[in-house]
Amino acid sequence: MRKFCAKRGNESAAYLGVCEHFVIRRAVQNLPIRTIFKPRDMNNRFGFVKVAAATPLVKIADCHANAEAIDKLTAEAVERGASVVVFPELSLTGYTCGDLFLQSRLLEAGDEALAQLLATPRPIVSIVGMPIYYKNNLYNCAVVIANGKICGIVPKSYIPNYSEFYESRWFTEGRDIRNAEITICGQRVRFGTDLIFNVHGEDAVCSVFAQLLRSEYGHEASA
Repeated sequence: MRKFCAKRGNESAAYLGVCEHFVIRRAVQNLPIRTIFKPRDMNNRFGFVKVAAATPLVKIADCHANAEAIDKLTAEAVERGASVVVFPELSLTGYTCGDLFLQSRLLEAGDEALAQLLATPRPIVSIVGMPIYYKNNLYNCAVVIANGKICGIVPKSYIPNYSEFYESRWFTEGRDIRNAEITICGQRVRFGTDLIFNVHGEDAVCSVFAQLLRSEYGHEASA
């Protein structure tokens, strides 16, 4: 993995790691691996896909600034030939907002920041984290976007509530949500832990998300 860090004094302002040789495992039975993700360049014509893991400099509760930071790293990932870029959970709001998660203004700002990202379509699949309100409960979600459209939203399945973690104060576990839909940013999108994503307007069923979301959004999200 190659790492690219922008420094501000001794502080790391942003991080982008690009994995050159990430192999997609077939999570869909009998699906040829080349149809799982359409190659964008010669590097992934043999079933490889280039994945970027990005960590922006997050400003707590400043969703507009966080969206700008996410978009900048997304553009860099595109320039470096990545097909997928993954951001941390709650990257649009910041993870440590505490009881601000209970404020409607923060949730509205998160929706506005998501719309800000969608307004600049990029030829890459981006996974960003944000809180989403659904049926009187708040969920810690992974939002999958591509080319200015929301492909689907996966709520975190298991909420930690031990040691320094007390997410259950604000968030509800989403492991039982299936076959649901929500409207966000003017788009009607699938919502749940049972999703398979079709992106780029092609027959590109991306089972890779199952692996990425498990590692970042609670180990049990499925795509």
